[in-house]
Amino acid sequence: MKQLTKVLLMRILEQMEREPSKTNIVRIEGIDNPVIYSDVCEQLKYAAGNTFVAKLTYERFQQFERENREEWKQALVFLHQGGERQLQHSAHRGV
Repeated sequence: MKQLTKVLLMRILEQMEREPSKTNIVRIEGIDNPVIYSDVCEQLKYAAGNTFVAKLTYERFQQFERENREEWKQALVFLHQGGERQLQHSAHRGV
């Protein structure tokens, strides 16, 4: 899992560095673990600062929440950001 997070982050940062003055939109699909989303978002938020906004669809959040897995709870709290229906957290959308 750490390796996947590292590869995703590296690819996203490479894209951002190519054109630093542009807004980057990145869509990550097909990952069935909110911890990976959360890790990538946390690291991008650190790298990009206040310009970073990630979005996880409410439907995807609910899907993860229904799994009711203890090891996912902290990541879901981070991704939920206060109960908004449209989760905000990326200039990288669709996370």
